[in-house]
Amino acid sequence: MKQTMLALLIAFFSQLLIISNGISTSQFFLQQINSENKYLTKEEHWFNQTLDHFSPYDHRTFGQRYYEFLDHFRIPDGPIFLKICGESACSGIPNDYLSTYMFDKAVCHENSSVGVFDAEQALEQQHTQCSSTRWGLGRVLAKKFGAAVVSLEHRYYGKSTPFKSLATGNLKYLSSKQALFDLAAFRNFYQDSLNVKLNRSNIENPWFVFGTSYSGALSAWFRLKFPHLTCGSLASSAVVQAVYSFSEFDKQARCPFLDMVSEPIPISGYLYVIYAPVGRPKVYFVNNNNNIISEVPQVESGEGGIYTNLTPTFVRYRGCVRTNKLTRIFFQKLMVGESAGPECKTTLQEITKLVEARLASNPKDVKSLFGADELRNDGDFLYFVADAAVTAFQYGSPDKLCIPLLEAKKSGADLVNAYATYVKDYYVKTFGVSVKTYDQENLKNTVVNGDTSNRLWWFQVCTEVAYFQVAPMNDSIRSSKVDTRHVSYSWKYHLDLCRNVFGAGIYPDVDATNLYYGGTKIAGSKIVFTNGSQDPWRHASKQTSSPELPSYIISCHNCGHGTDMRGCPQSPLVPEGDAKNCSSPDAVRKVREKIVEHIDLWLSQCQVSGRSSM
Repeated sequence: MKQTMLALLIAFFSQLLIISNGISTSQFFLQQINSENKYLTKEEHWFNQTLDHFSPYDHRTFGQRYYEFLDHFRIPDGPIFLKICGESACSGIPNDYLSTYMFDKAVCHENSSVGVFDAEQALEQQHTQCSSTRWGLGRVLAKKFGAAVVSLEHRYYGKSTPFKSLATGNLKYLSSKQALFDLAAFRNFYQDSLNVKLNRSNIENPWFVFGTSYSGALSAWFRLKFPHLTCGSLASSAVVQAVYSFSEFDKQARCPFLDMVSEPIPISGYLYVIYAPVGRPKVYFVNNNNNIISEVPQVESGEGGIYTNLTPTFVRYRGCVRTNKLTRIFFQKLMVGESAGPECKTTLQEITKLVEARLASNPKDVKSLFGADELRNDGDFLYFVADAAVTAFQYGSPDKLCIPLLEAKKSGADLVNAYATYVKDYYVKTFGVSVKTYDQENLKNTVVNGDTSNRLWWFQVCTEVAYFQVAPMNDSIRSSKVDTRHVSYSWKYHLDLCRNVFGAGIYPDVDATNLYYGGTKIAGSKIVFTNGSQDPWRHASKQTSSPELPSYIISCHNCGHGTDMRGCPQSPLVPEGDAKNCSSPDAVRKVREKIVEHIDLWLSQCQVSGRSSM
């Protein structure tokens, strides 16, 4: 009997993954994972899911795909980690950082003093004093906790589609609310099936849910709505706040350090940080002439491991500051990292104006220059052009964008040509973005195939969450013609897209969404929120921390969307989530350690209570 049971369980698979899907760009990430073939398992399993959880009369079901991996499952009482798939096909359980968990540790000699110094000399001194020691393969969380891993494909995406046509009328059951009940129903189904395999009844294993980006929001909302079904939640880059006019998205790329409560002014200089074995580090602001302007007062360790190792850190700073006194709070925000900076921002603004001018005079030629001939709608083209820029910040590759543009600006080269080269060589070829995903005519396609995720996600955008990325009122890098607010443009791009693709009457009721879930004021418990400092989407996430809802910002130059799960940068995507390519691997490591602590604590509280949750 024991041998038979063991044979059945060996067929299970489990090792923890969280490689969820990035907002708007999940398709090309998925393609890169497929090409690398780095799945823990691709064996499909199926579950009969209820089509409409809110109707007492409609009993229709559809097949929903899921995966399981149980190599490290501690029989019989180990936890079950539920990885939530987001807005794209879910083709298996990829092998991400929670399986390999590799990081670097900087080993440095102490430097306890600094005076007036030459900046380049200080930077060279840092490199000679510090050596990088590879920690190698670290703890595997599934192994550490003896956990099973299961992953459920989101309804309508991939093979989990209820209908043979994706006509607007058939999309009425596509919503986050239905998806949450899918997860709850699946969770109970899987627990019951496990009990049958173990020849037991009425036993509850402790569950923990994980997600990134939209699925990170689902992870937080699942814990909010079904606290009795999970011990806790990890909500990585979780976009829990539905936003109609999301101007903060571009403000992050323009000036990432501030909370945008007042207009900043640009400056340029350096931060020099001296770490001490104990106590507070010393931070100095240095201008471009290598003169110390001031010592930053009262610097303390911030969330996300902002000050973490003993390395003297010499950080190039190009950003925005307010005219008020340089306070501790300001510099904690300053240390969050940099995105475009004033030079790159100004260059992008100039490029936007030049592209608009060429679009007005010769639209065919400028679209051909960007390899976007098929985008007949000028709004689609401008959206594509803007996305190519902000995605570099979102996914931790600001230098790939800014360095060639600044070099072109300095040499007097054609800026539009330089930007078009970046778009074609990096955004399209390296990221794998397909230009046709920006074509509204393509979004109208209702045939169920491998290219439908964009239509499905836009339906959710147009009915629930919006996230309409619009130009800030002042100092924007995005064309104001791609806007929701400006009545002077009769097209009002986003709303017209929703109506054009899905029909009249389609409108995102963001107030209802935030009323239902709470937005950033979510009233849940035992949810860990994490965000990357450079990620524009963090402004739709919960960034304030509390004992029941801890929140961490991973702070480094290229820490973007889902950095705790995916590493840096994310082009091409590294499923293992190795943080060695982050400009501050230690910042990633410290947040991951915090995640482990919360999982450990909340699972232990579940086990003490004898319930799946508390």
